[in-house]
Amino acid sequence: MKWILTFLIVFTLNCSFGQSKLDIDSLSLEVCNCIDSSFNEGENDADLFIVSCIETQLSRIDHFLLPFIEESKITPYEQGKNFGDSITGIIMEIMVEDCEVWASYLYDIREEGLKNMVDYSQDDRIVLLKEKLLENDSEELQIELGLCYLANGDMESTKEQLQYCLKSFPINIGVRYLAGLYFELNNQLDIALEAYETVYKYYPDSSVYIIIAMVKRKIRLQK
Repeated sequence: MKWILTFLIVFTLNCSFGQSKLDIDSLSLEVCNCIDSSFNEGENDADLFIVSCIETQLSRIDHFLLPFIEESKITPYEQGKNFGDSITGIIMEIMVEDCEVWASYLYDIREEGLKNMVDYSQDDRIVLLKEKLLENDSEELQIELGLCYLANGDMESTKEQLQYCLKSFPINIGVRYLAGLYFELNNQLDIALEAYETVYKYYPDSSVYIIIAMVKRKIRLQK
């Protein structure tokens, strides 16, 4: 089912269903409406109803896609991955922008991720990193130290560590991600967005496009 989903996203840009065009915007809107309706009806398992809504949309047109896929020499999985990867960011940005429940769901996931960072980045971890840096002053360890400061809410130490990293190895993408987190948590969203977009430029297959969409939404809501 997953390969049909990723293939579907790009293929529907140019295919017809019945007498009407089924494009990315309409697909996203239908999924959003389904998610919102499920939420309003009291469905409390977000993972379940989000997957259900996506599969409902697929069931409408997957029979139309199958003949084309079967005739290709490229495997269905490869087709889905190649096509889907190229425009997944577009779909995600539309969903984050227009679907309140989906956006809230992603924010909750991100908050949980930050909480896990805190659990990992206790004081003893910082001490250990400093000891390791005495033996091996590597870029990765310096960046991790900055992330640990950030996770612990020590913004002053994070700022100092970020400035050191930007000066010492400015082209390291990990530094740009640290910068994005720091400026986002300090509500300097335009600077955070620029940092995340730099990361995505060099790592287009990463999940940073989701963060970019979420930061853009925050910027819009603040205006």
